[in-house]
Amino acid sequence: MKIFGVGMNYLPHNKELESALSQHGVDGEAARQPVIFTKADSALLKDGKPFFVPDFMGRIDYETELVVRVCRLGKGIAERFANRYYDAVTVGIDFTARDMQQRLRAAGLPWDVCKGFDGSAVVGEWVEKSRQVKQASDSLYAYIQELKVRIAKEADGEDADVDNIERKDDLESASHVMLSPLTGEGKKLREAIDRYRTWMGGFIQDSLKTAVMEASLSTTPPHKPGINTRSWE
Repeated sequence: MKIFGVGMNYLPHNKELESALSQHGVDGEAARQPVIFTKADSALLKDGKPFFVPDFMGRIDYETELVVRVCRLGKGIAERFANRYYDAVTVGIDFTARDMQQRLRAAGLPWDVCKGFDGSAVVGEWVEKSRQVKQASDSLYAYIQELKVRIAKEADGEDADVDNIERKDDLESASHVMLSPLTGEGKKLREAIDRYRTWMGGFIQDSLKTAVMEASLSTTPPHKPGINTRSWE
């Protein structure tokens, strides 16, 4: 197991620590080329176990971190394929022996010890990616169901049955809900589907399956000769 940390990638924090990266380039370049450091296996602290402050190491700082669990081997992964290489996320705490780090940096020495001491990498409960997919799918489904209920009530009144709409031919009801300039639900739904399609596409490795999924969730209106002003809404 390897524990990698991304250091100094948050520019306000970088500046707090004497602009360590900015000394070697402009801030924009610093953000694109962060420092990568590692922690020893023994640094991992999980399952709610207590952290004991090592008083002999001086001041101990802590930072909240987003932690990603990498599940596959790979190198030089393109950003669009990154979703395929992790299977869970959680929140963690990165402890740092700050006084020791500053002394080591000032002397031009490695500072692994101030980052990798026992218990310095706290991780919470993992949230599996499959659970994220279910939550995202359920959220989109619930939103669509809510819109269907609103359209049914617009057509048949408050006692409307969404599974048995009496005034199915009343197109004004759907237009009132979806195209109203006050709510813009049609635009919101299109944007929600676009986000969901793009996000889900990162999980699918088979190009044919990706194409089928994208076609099924496409929000591009069908093109007809002479009619170029149609919108998905």
